[in-house]
Amino acid sequence: MAELLASLDDLLARLDWELDDVEKRVASAALEDLSDDARHYGVSSWTPVTAPRTARTLVLRAAVRYMRNPDGYIQSRAGDEIVGWAPRKESGAAQFTDAEKDDLRDLGRRGSKIQVVGTYVYMHPDDKVRNCSHVPVHYHGKGFPFL
Repeated sequence: MAELLASLDDLLARLDWELDDVEKRVASAALEDLSDDARHYGVSSWTPVTAPRTARTLVLRAAVRYMRNPDGYIQSRAGDEIVGWAPRKESGAAQFTDAEKDDLRDLGRRGSKIQVVGTYVYMHPDDKVRNCSHVPVHYHGKGFPFL
């Protein structure tokens, strides 16, 4: 079993009721599933220490959402008097939303090993300055060598 990206205590701090033993078992399983999913969408080598704080926060948000509504029901209203409940299309397991999945993918890309950054040659409008091998600096000191 891989380490959880967020602890059960962190989840309990975000809930507004005390969990019984069965709910704690369900919450632990949800945290485990969400941590595995976060690694799947982000970086597989994330640990509680190396994972970005945002990934941990996304795991906790999804776990809180699941604990508040484990069966995945949504509310539907028709007027002011009728309230109906219908199951979501997703399964009743703890899951990330599409936006959260995109956020995790983005977090995984940010930690990439190498990136390409576009550069260009600075062209000063003054011909005298343009022909020297230094780039002017904002504090009006000696220019930075361009070589």
